[in-house]
Amino acid sequence: MVAMRDKDKEREERRAAALRENLKRRKTQARSLKDGERTNSGDADAQLDSAMKLLVEARTAMDLQRAVDTIEAGSAARHARATEQCALLECVGVGRPVNWTKALDRLQQAAEQGSTSAARQLMLFAHPDGETVSPESPSPDFWRNLRGDIDERVMLAAREGQTATERPYVGVFQKFAGAAECRWLIDTARERLGPSTVYDHVTGGLRPDPRRTSRAAMFTFDRVDLVVEAIRARIAASLSLPLPHFEASQVLHYGPGQEFKPHHDYFDPASEGFQEEISMRGQRVATFIIYLNDEFTGGETRFPSLGFNYRGSIGDAIAFLSVGRDGQVDPLTLHAGLPPASGEKWIFSQWVRDRAIAGQSA
Repeated sequence: MVAMRDKDKEREERRAAALRENLKRRKTQARSLKDGERTNSGDADAQLDSAMKLLVEARTAMDLQRAVDTIEAGSAARHARATEQCALLECVGVGRPVNWTKALDRLQQAAEQGSTSAARQLMLFAHPDGETVSPESPSPDFWRNLRGDIDERVMLAAREGQTATERPYVGVFQKFAGAAECRWLIDTARERLGPSTVYDHVTGGLRPDPRRTSRAAMFTFDRVDLVVEAIRARIAASLSLPLPHFEASQVLHYGPGQEFKPHHDYFDPASEGFQEEISMRGQRVATFIIYLNDEFTGGETRFPSLGFNYRGSIGDAIAFLSVGRDGQVDPLTLHAGLPPASGEKWIFSQWVRDRAIAGQSA
């Protein structure tokens, strides 16, 4: 009996040791799996970043296609950021015709894959004047139903403006952008702000200028999203100007006392330094400004030669043409961004050229 008890005890000890070893092995496997998932996620992010860099810097059709293929492959592997970038490719028309229906469908897909950025954009497109807080545990049909609430034709349609002056043309547009769109633009720009710049005709680059003391965030192609592209498309429709003529959009921030002193947006054709820029990339013919907030005093857009000041509410916009129908620049478009006396002013600014801008992907 004693011998049997000893054998039973030995078997129990061996069984317990095996169970402990099995548990240890499973924990090790779980850690390895998690590490692998993190590595795979990191690899996917790195591949996407490289593809976006190649997309911006592409010099050949082969480079462009390789970048697009990498992004599409990431989306096929259910990488939410890649799917969101595919939505951008659809709405901009990279390697395919512009298709906003497909763009919004891909945005829905990215939201379903867990992209909070895609989710918020989808919500603000569906409810441009509402809040954009997504539910913690959305139902399987939530994103599909939200996508069904969006009418892209209405979203991108031209807005009716009122003419403030005819020569030069200055127009104002009430509620051009929704409150949620304005909040998105401010939130997106806030972490990107740097010194505002002006074009330097000597170097051909951009440089700070004491006349312009605001801060700016540039929305180059590698930093745009569907909200920015929807705003740009709406501007293009409202001014009847083609999107390939658009410069990179900017969001500008003015604190108390910050301003842009009186200036023209056009390049002076009488200045030898600007002639090369006009010849190579075209003249600036139009400007479109959207007021993104109204928690400030002062901060008007002033046209001193016209005796006209404008200060919009959230989502209101002002546009003017710097070049007349005769193709000549109009000195009467001299204007200034006046400083806020209190609070902070946020605006979206869009310059438009008279031709497609070479080397620009968006």
